[in-house]
Amino acid sequence: MRKNWWNNNSKDASLKLVLEHAKYFPLWWDPNKFDWSYSSMLANYCTDYFEDWWDSEKFDWKLGSHVLAQRCSKYFDKWWDPKKFNWQDATRTLIEHCSEHFDKWWDPERDWSSVSYLLAKYCARHFHKWWNPDKYDWDCYSSYLAEYCSDYFFDWWDPKRYNWDEGSRELAQYCSKYFHFWWNPEKYNWELGGSWALAEHCSEFFEVWWDPDKFDWYFALESLAEHCSQYFDIWYPSSPVRSSSVFAKYCSQYFDKWWDSEQYDWVAGSEHLAKHCSQHFHKWWNPTKYNWSMASRALARYCNKYFKDWWDPERFNWLNGAEELILYCTEHINTWWDPEKLEPEFTKKLLKHIQLQTTDSVSAHNQTTKDTNVRQDLIEKLSQLIKSLDSLIKELKKD
Repeated sequence: MRKNWWNNNSKDASLKLVLEHAKYFPLWWDPNKFDWSYSSMLANYCTDYFEDWWDSEKFDWKLGSHVLAQRCSKYFDKWWDPKKFNWQDATRTLIEHCSEHFDKWWDPERDWSSVSYLLAKYCARHFHKWWNPDKYDWDCYSSYLAEYCSDYFFDWWDPKRYNWDEGSRELAQYCSKYFHFWWNPEKYNWELGGSWALAEHCSEFFEVWWDPDKFDWYFALESLAEHCSQYFDIWYPSSPVRSSSVFAKYCSQYFDKWWDSEQYDWVAGSEHLAKHCSQHFHKWWNPTKYNWSMASRALARYCNKYFKDWWDPERFNWLNGAEELILYCTEHINTWWDPEKLEPEFTKKLLKHIQLQTTDSVSAHNQTTKDTNVRQDLIEKLSQLIKSLDSLIKELKKD
């Protein structure tokens, strides 16, 4: 059998067998015929059979060390040999994939400065064993300390060495609980996501860090509106944007302060008005400016109680909002249903779908008597609508 696999011991057979027939490894494996210059391929493709092929003396450590670390970490104790391991080319892979074996490969005598950032990223739980502030690459990787070693903040924090330009955002994002220890408005980099991180992760300290002249309004306005809306009266007067869909989405409670029909972006923001500011419907509603093509469904879903005020069959986008009409404006079906706009069979299927969902809801959950009665009423109403549609469909077929 092996003679067929090896094809007269061709040199190319080793590579072909590993690449194309790894799953048949037990059938073709022969350590005496295998070309060990391809041993790194064994580590890559025949990992499950590691204990069958492993030979520390024959393995190509120069080419295969990084593959061992990456693919065979679970067999670490069987292959690890610090004298044979290719430290020059595979140290980064070792740190990334074998951090759970840190105590076995860690050597404090080695120079780890070029890979210190990887120690921070993958070996944070061993921080006190590898940390050396004099050998860490502060210029390029200060942010890694903030992101991955925040639990040891007081052990590594050094405002003079820390690269504020490179790592300000990470301080705000991952070390917010230490805000009062690192905050420095003169050194903090408000750009490159710095403003966004303050708004999103340090909102509780808003009154300490807020500076309208330094804040990056262009990139961080949405985060400010979302996470610092309670301070709206403080930051809004300085906002270069006066009326925005961002405000509709996150600051609806201040509607009367930011609303401006002329400045508002109706194209991008109509749906947000309907969804988040329905309580102010009569203040913002403008049928000529509203984006019917993109946001008809939002009207049907979120402003159904104002149906009679906004309904316009000529402007309504049936493709965009037909399903929402059926789902949320059922009680107005006699007003909006049009067989030329909405195919009867399609409407019937959706109504049956709603009826089925409602029935399942009643039987699957322990409802109060009131909730159950409301749902039962809806089921009966849907049944009547379906019967009406059946009659209408029959009439249309006769015509």
